Amino acid sequence: LSTIIGAFVTAGHVFSNMLNQVAKEFANRLAFFQVNPVEVANLMWGLATAKLHPKGQVLHEVGCRAIAMLPEFKLQELSITAWAFSRIGSLHDEFFVAVADRLSSSRVL
Repeated sequence: LSTIIGAFVTAGHVFSNMLNQVAKEFANRLAFFQVNPVEVANLMWGLATAKLHPKGQVLHEVGCRAIAMLPEFKLQELSITAWAFSRIGSLHDEFFVAVADRLSSSRVL
């Protein structure tokens, strides 16, 4: 589903209702399906690039899953996801605190 959003946004076809519905479905499936950091980053990049603002629950669910998966995120995926939350204007405090903790304890930086 995240690839669908990226494809439409990259092609310049921003059908807000459809993209918000896909984002909602992605969030709904988080409880049942495995996703990886690339999918999360792609979803968030697409939403932010299209300047969409899905309902708060969608962003909350995606942010909570991202927190749970944080050790799996590469720096690029983490950067894209954090940028996207910021650009959308989502104040997912738990996500940003978790990212700050990870970055401050990382030996990669």
